Amino acid sequence: MTAILAVDDDPDILTALRRALAPLGVTVILTEDATEVLSILGEQSISVLISDIDMPQMTGLELMAQVRVAFPNVVRMLLTGRTSFDSAMSAINQGEVHRYLNKPFEPADLRKLVQEALVRSADLARDSRAGLRAEEKRQLFEQLESEHPGLTKFVRDPDGGYLVSASRASKAERLLRG
Repeated sequence: MTAILAVDDDPDILTALRRALAPLGVTVILTEDATEVLSILGEQSISVLISDIDMPQMTGLELMAQVRVAFPNVVRMLLTGRTSFDSAMSAINQGEVHRYLNKPFEPADLRKLVQEALVRSADLARDSRAGLRAEEKRQLFEQLESEHPGLTKFVRDPDGGYLVSASRASKAERLLRG
């Protein structure tokens, strides 16, 4: 299930976001309280976070910086009613914000940008899974090497990966048999 979390202290903006995103067929979770966002992200799988930049509890910039650290695979987007170059640069630098949008927004434009963010989210998830698999393989080879010193030198290829050909496997088997 794909879910989008939106936070804005203006309930009318949240209603407009829900209406604009409804045609995408995704779950849209809304909150007016920026301090709730981290707990929501901890409880639910969220692909995209859309936040207002100016909120009373904490700014969108502060929120995005925290989300970037705690939930780096959540794609982050900021909404603002007033654009400045400095705030845009802060958003990009502090929160690694994917997109910066002005209010009022055109629903079709918002949908297009959110669809791009959803693709980015899927890419991040895929990359994260690949990184986990690579780490699992590295740990397995470390374990093999600790249990059978010298074994991995027979299966390491010149590029640093691991290959197990029939000739290398038989060399490794002879090494293990002593």
